[in-house]
Amino acid sequence: MKLLKYLILALTTMVGMGTARAQLGNLATMTPNYAYSGGSFTAASQNGPTINLGGLAYATVQVKGTATAFGGVVQGSNDGGATWYALPYVSYASSTPTTVIAPSTTAITATGLYGVALAGLTNVRFATTSATYTGGSITVNIVASANTRVF
Repeated sequence: MKLLKYLILALTTMVGMGTARAQLGNLATMTPNYAYSGGSFTAASQNGPTINLGGLAYATVQVKGTATAFGGVVQGSNDGGATWYALPYVSYASSTPTTVIAPSTTAITATGLYGVALAGLTNVRFATTSATYTGGSITVNIVASANTRVF
């Protein structure tokens, strides 16, 4: 009799579980985004803080500020930060949905939002290049996720 009571209790608690539908908001709670400061820069040839990734696959990199001319790269490492490589990125500069987004390997020279694949890397950072740096400062924010890229 006790077994029957537990079975009925279990079945009544599970009613409706098979009808759950995926919602856009649920994905963020399963694989949340992680926000990091990529650093603030005021001159050429500066390195931002090293960010340990721990299994994150993709990041958006927001570059904002008042510098009138600068060059910067998103760098990745697969050996714990001993060796750094410039990563290809995509620019989300266009708001037109039909725009084809192609990866670029040139330096980032404008404020905006950029996307970078991180799978297989142990660390990431932003660095200003030795290109001309004039004007105020730039600030970099990096938001990483275990989700794959969005393009």
